[in-house]
Amino acid sequence: MKTNMTYHARKERCSRIDYIIDTVGIGDVIASIATTDSLGRKGFQKLTNTGVIIVLSADEHTVVTTYIATLGQACAIYKTDKNCKFLPDGLYKKINNNAKYIKGQPKE
Repeated sequence: MKTNMTYHARKERCSRIDYIIDTVGIGDVIASIATTDSLGRKGFQKLTNTGVIIVLSADEHTVVTTYIATLGQACAIYKTDKNCKFLPDGLYKKINNNAKYIKGQPKE
């Protein structure tokens, strides 16, 4: 499947995406939830096995942004999608380990 990127992801968040690739990697999607932003636009948040959240448009073909997840963000997506109470141990450890990279994550 070919994925496109919004201007925001491609230009305004390019350094963040490069940073993620160089530190924790993108990984494979393991959980997904449908979302609606403050402007009423529908989309999806996808959690990967490396602890990264990929925000996609409603058609799931356009990347809006990507960022390293906090434990709370990852739990919200995983627990909602999998209808469970806890993250798997390996994912929990990975996300805790990623915390050291969050501060260095470029805002732009």
